[in-house]
Amino acid sequence: MRNTTIYILAVLMCSFTGIYGQDIIIADQTEGCDTLTVQFTLDHSDPAAFYNSVVWNFGDGTSASGGLLTTHQYTVPGVYSISCIINNGTRIVSAPDLIRIGATPFADFSFEDTDPSGTDFLYRFYAMYFEPVDGIGVDYTWRFPDGTEIVDSIAEYLFPADSIYPVILLVEDELGCSGSVLKKVPVSKELLVPNVFSPNGDEINDYFEVTTPGDYNYSFRVFSEAGLQVYYSLSPLIRWDGRTIGGQEASPGVYFYVIRSDETPTETSLSGFFYLFR
Repeated sequence: MRNTTIYILAVLMCSFTGIYGQDIIIADQTEGCDTLTVQFTLDHSDPAAFYNSVVWNFGDGTSASGGLLTTHQYTVPGVYSISCIINNGTRIVSAPDLIRIGATPFADFSFEDTDPSGTDFLYRFYAMYFEPVDGIGVDYTWRFPDGTEIVDSIAEYLFPADSIYPVILLVEDELGCSGSVLKKVPVSKELLVPNVFSPNGDEINDYFEVTTPGDYNYSFRVFSEAGLQVYYSLSPLIRWDGRTIGGQEASPGVYFYVIRSDETPTETSLSGFFYLFR
């Protein structure tokens, strides 16, 4: 009687072990960017004939009935848990957070002068637009002209003088999905506008030109002393060769300019007089 009891217990223990902890979900790849095609295999503990019904749940709202091997394509970044329902629920195998798909970042940033009325050129930079995938960490790395690197979504940097400087933002998640952007940042209390030019063809000061970063459109208007508009452009480039809209050479004299833009980090609105000599 004692031997029979031991045998029954042994059978129960083997059965318990066979139901739990033996079947394992295996993926041929588990990480990617944007989209990922994965082949899943159920590494089974019982003979294949035992698995009459296998339903795969891929964690993205889709499922498939099949055997011990299946393939699925993920088209939306995220973190996904996988499960198999075996023989109408008599056994369930799961793999939490097995698939992790990052989104290729769209890198962009804005910036501002932290003290527009002061004399220092301390600027603050903000990463924009990109929404990281929940559960996947992201690093933001700023690179400034002197080699300084700052790792954060917001950075502050003190420029040495007014000029135009290249600034790079690199956005990369822990899966290696990355994007970057380089912008030319105009560092000045305002755009530097000349007060005189001489479009006479001697290749010296032939253009009325305002240095801009080239990333924003500016409305640029020129008026004669009588108040007539003689030139207009809407462009990242602020430049006038001394010819009217009709192509005639403008007469020497005093002109009035108006420069505006609502695309710049701080709205631009400048006006003043300059002299045209020939």
